[in-house]
Amino acid sequence: MASMQSPYVSHALSRLRRSVSICCWIVGMALLLQTMLWAVATFMDVRYVTLADNSQPELIISADQIRKQTSPLTDASTLSAPAVEEHAEQAVDPNRVPTRYDALMNKASTLAMSAGTIAMVLLMPLLALGVLLSTGSATPGVEKTVSAFSWSLVVGLLVLPFGQTLGMPWQEGALLSYSQMTQQVDLVIGESLDAWGTPTFYCRFAVLPLACLVGITMIGMKFSTGVHAGIIQKEKMRLDPVLEKEAANIKAASLHAGRAGAAMKAAGVAAAAEPVVAAPVAAAAGNEPPPRRLI
Repeated sequence: MASMQSPYVSHALSRLRRSVSICCWIVGMALLLQTMLWAVATFMDVRYVTLADNSQPELIISADQIRKQTSPLTDASTLSAPAVEEHAEQAVDPNRVPTRYDALMNKASTLAMSAGTIAMVLLMPLLALGVLLSTGSATPGVEKTVSAFSWSLVVGLLVLPFGQTLGMPWQEGALLSYSQMTQQVDLVIGESLDAWGTPTFYCRFAVLPLACLVGITMIGMKFSTGVHAGIIQKEKMRLDPVLEKEAANIKAASLHAGRAGAAMKAAGVAAAAEPVVAAPVAAAAGNEPPPRRLI
């Protein structure tokens, strides 16, 4: 890279590498936080707490309540099995309330999803710009930059909500909302911590985010390695010390300066220092007879 544009391309690649590294860190931390929140919601009972029922029984029962209790329509023996299951599912325990940890996890998941999605959307055009700069400046290692951009497309399809487009059994990507995640956890695990989910459940919430985390790490390392040869070190970008000294000696009223002035000055000093050898020749020429005129 010996062209005059090399320092400018180097600065541009340095800024791009910094931006790509920041985006990769944000996406990676968002995926890791999403996986940790899912693990806490699945294997730890910290989202809900059951309050103790200290209410006193009613001393006075109205006639309507007695009529409902003795009504044959509400007798459990007259209900079918599907109706009993539906009635049990609709029953909500009023003493089971969310804890403050549930609200904290909701805010953390929302922040991770927003930051990770924005960083992933910004990462792909930055990588494309890096490919164009590396290709145009013939930077060694441009194949790694192109590979990083190709892998970013694959990871972007897995992280962003393109699940149904790719034919997956879920609509969201590796980053999803807290409500949808907890809904799936409650549906598969339920209130029993001893229950185990299906393999699809663990692939969706554990394997997919970790695979995307490995992919985003590989993208950042490939891009940094690919543009490293095109980034000039600061020590190599300094001018020649001799040129800096000559530029400092230039004055506004000087007609000539720099290397040309130094060369002329050195030539004058050398000419003044040479010995005069033409005097003996002139003395010897005085003994010869004068030339004769031909006309």
